Amino acid sequence: MGAILGFSNPGITINNVPFSIMPDSYVFKLGKGVQMVRAMSAGAGTTTNVSTQDIKTNVGMQKFALAVTIQNKQYFETWKDNQGANVVIATDLQGNQIVGNNMSCTVDPDWKASADGVVEIEFQGDPLAEG
Repeated sequence: MGAILGFSNPGITINNVPFSIMPDSYVFKLGKGVQMVRAMSAGAGTTTNVSTQDIKTNVGMQKFALAVTIQNKQYFETWKDNQGANVVIATDLQGNQIVGNNMSCTVDPDWKASADGVVEIEFQGDPLAEG
C-alpha cells in the first residue's frame, strides 16, 4: 500500500477562477450536522436515549486566507453579491476534491493593508460533497 497523503495545501477555485491561498489556512466543515441525544426516563430507575438530527446545523463551510490585493478585494465584492450561488472547490495533490455548492460569503473581514496583509474568507452553504 502506498503512502496516504493528508488533505493539505489544496488548490482553491471559486466560480471556476483559481486562487492562491496562504499555506495551512484551509479549514472546512462537511455540514453533516449535529445529532442531539437526550436521556428520557423509562421508569424503575432506567433511562433510554432519544436521538434526533438538528437540521439547522447541516451547513457546509470552507474558509482560507488570501493575500490582501486590489484584485482579491474585487473578487470578494462579487462573492458577496453572488449570495447563495458561489461554487467553492478545494483540490488536493491527488486530485481529490471537496465541493461547496450554493455558497454565500458570510464574513465582512478586516483587510489588513500591509506588505504581508492577509484576509480570512469564509463561505457557507450546502453540505460539502466530494468530487
